[in-house]
Amino acid sequence: MEHPMANLEAMNLKDLRALASTLDIPNRSKLRKAELVLALLAAQRPQRRDAAPAPVRHEAPESVQGQGSSASSMPAQAPAAAHGPHGDPGLPLPDSYGRDCVVLMVQDPQHIYAWWELTGPALAQARAEAGPDAAMVLLLRGSHGEEQREVDFAAGNYYFSVAPESTYAVALALRDASGRLIILAQSAAVQTPPMGVSDCVDEEWMAVDETFSELVRRAQIGDGSLSSAERLRAMGERTWSQTPVAPWFSGHLMAPPSSLALSSTALSSAHLSRR
Repeated sequence: MEHPMANLEAMNLKDLRALASTLDIPNRSKLRKAELVLALLAAQRPQRRDAAPAPVRHEAPESVQGQGSSASSMPAQAPAAAHGPHGDPGLPLPDSYGRDCVVLMVQDPQHIYAWWELTGPALAQARAEAGPDAAMVLLLRGSHGEEQREVDFAAGNYYFSVAPESTYAVALALRDASGRLIILAQSAAVQTPPMGVSDCVDEEWMAVDETFSELVRRAQIGDGSLSSAERLRAMGERTWSQTPVAPWFSGHLMAPPSSLALSSTALSSAHLSRR
């Protein structure tokens, strides 16, 4: 690639001035050829920088621009939580548990749900025994008899429409061309609930003891504004007022003996010897 200085030096003075005019170089008509070359080189350096592709600036949305702030001045948003708003969901559920089973669950009074899983060796052995024309069936066993439903083994689940308040169980089997069934797995029995509101009514009510009623009645003293200590004191005074025996408190024991009370001299040995 030829150097730009050589290109400018090969041009005559008229062409240099014409190029300087396009670049708007001042005093171009008074400059000599060597001076024009240097001025053109100086003018072309920033032009080459400006010719470079400008970085793409992403404009902020209209809603942000309307608030008078640019996208560059907005704080960076924190990365979203790795586990979502509900925290760590725990270990993922496995696709299979590696065991031969069929599980039956109640969905509502009129529907039950069956789910099954079979390991490869057990299913291969059953298919070899049943033959190529064997069909996968679910046996629904209930109080009204037994029925068969052909199912897709790859689906892994099946819904039954059943009767309320009944007991059911299912079995997964292969049915050969002669109708013989090869049982692969069986479920536990489940019972569907009854339709509607339960008719069980509790007719036994707890009887309130009469003594407890009397305590509650006595405790309800005043208009309900008394404290627990004041209510207890009022209940005690009420109880003593209804009995003929006067209560004795510590104040009576500390008071001086009255004329009706026995003094220590009345119980002296002299008095006892006169008897």
